[in-house]
Amino acid sequence: MSDKKTFPAAAADRRSAVELDKKLISITVPVYQEQEVIKVFHEELARVIDQIEGFLFEIIYINDGSTDQTEAIITEIAKSDDRVTLINLSRNFGHQYALTCGLDYASGDAVICMDADLQHPPNLIPLLVQKWQEGYDIVYTIRKMTVKTGLFKALTANMFYRLINTISEVPIYRDAADFRLISRKVADVFRKEIRERNRFLRGLTSWVGFNSIGIEFDVQRRAAGKSKFSPPKMLKLASAGGTSFSTIPLKIGIYVGLLFAFLSVLYAFYAIYIYLFTDGAVPGWTSIVVSIMFISAFQFMLIGILGLYIGHMFEEVKGRPIYIVRSVVRAGCRLPTADRQSI
Repeated sequence: MSDKKTFPAAAADRRSAVELDKKLISITVPVYQEQEVIKVFHEELARVIDQIEGFLFEIIYINDGSTDQTEAIITEIAKSDDRVTLINLSRNFGHQYALTCGLDYASGDAVICMDADLQHPPNLIPLLVQKWQEGYDIVYTIRKMTVKTGLFKALTANMFYRLINTISEVPIYRDAADFRLISRKVADVFRKEIRERNRFLRGLTSWVGFNSIGIEFDVQRRAAGKSKFSPPKMLKLASAGGTSFSTIPLKIGIYVGLLFAFLSVLYAFYAIYIYLFTDGAVPGWTSIVVSIMFISAFQFMLIGILGLYIGHMFEEVKGRPIYIVRSVVRAGCRLPTADRQSI
């Protein structure tokens, strides 16, 4: 769809004349099956932003196809807090796509992206805003891995960032979280220019450049409920990150092929030597079978890597929307969906 279409009216369109001199900060929060924690999160978020003077805030919850009471709870919250907008997606599209929806609908001078499980502490928001005021267009956060994070997640995250920064053509902020503040100019780049479907926003945030700074924070345990980021979803995100920012996996076959060619020449000389200068060893099947199995396994791995890249191209060529909005709720009232309801 064309990027010239307009989004639904947001908080920026409803400011009074007295408030026009204040900057608006949008806080976008993707939620999926968060009925146990969403009330606690909103209370903590509201408490923090109520203490920040000189700014207006809008809070955009993106309901990513929840089937529990998440939608009903946020609808009730919107009745008592007119800063709240709820965007219901038509199904579960995934965390990165829900974040994209939040960026598209945010109208603030700055946009803060964060999760609702309280692992992203709302009390860090004043510091994010302060750094933005100092002139930074991107203020990203860096997770300090602790025991609370979990040993498995800490180890896999460390391995992932080491690997991706080894192969990536663009440095990725190590241990970066999806908790970040971006300025309006950066948000507009994401909204108008970066519309790819294989999305790894942590990498894209590094790729766009701009003046940026990182802030460390201690990762806490979830306030309630269970993580919806299962190992398969983490693997899918890691795959998106690796294939979005590097073509090195495609070149592995060339390097390994050259290595095998070199080893085969050496083995050919060895075989000739055995034939000409010895009584001849009885040829066995072990070395042949092992070699065939190893080479075949590697070939299948390379075919899988090719499949990933081809699959990403297939998704881009189809041109389907990144997400589809089912409805928008503001101040407890369901609004007509805008003409740009899917992107």
